[in-house]
Amino acid sequence: AIGCINVLDRLRGLNIFPCIDEWDGAILFIETSNSELSPQMFRYFLRSLAALGVFEKIEGIVFGKPYNNLYYDEFNAELLRIVAYEQGRDNLPILCNLNFGHTSPSFIIPYGAEAEIDCNCKRFSIISKGVNG
Repeated sequence: AIGCINVLDRLRGLNIFPCIDEWDGAILFIETSNSELSPQMFRYFLRSLAALGVFEKIEGIVFGKPYNNLYYDEFNAELLRIVAYEQGRDNLPILCNLNFGHTSPSFIIPYGAEAEIDCNCKRFSIISKGVNG
C-alpha cells in the first residue's frame, strides 16, 4: 500500500480504502504532501491507521522524504513513537527519507511487487521481475 498520508486519511471509511486483509504482509509506503503538515497532524494520521489495525498486519514501513525536509526529525520521532512504543512493533523494519511521492528526484514504486527492506544497509529493494509475460 502506498499513499500520501494526508490523502490516505481522507479515504478512511470509503469503499476504496483497503480492507484490513489487504494490509496483511504488505509494506506501507507513506509520505507527506507538499503542504505544511504539522507533526501533530502526522501523529493523528498514524494513530488513525493504528486504530484500523494496519500496523498489526504490515511487514514494514518506507517513509518518504518530507517536502523541503520540513519536520524531518519530528516526523521520524512520531513514527517511532506510534509504531514501536504505542503499537509494540519495535521490530518492524522502517526506512525513512526515501525519494518518492512529493519529492524531487522521485522513484517509481510498482504495486504488487515483492520487495524487501534491509535496515542494516538502509536499503529498499524490489525483488520481483520487472515485467511479466
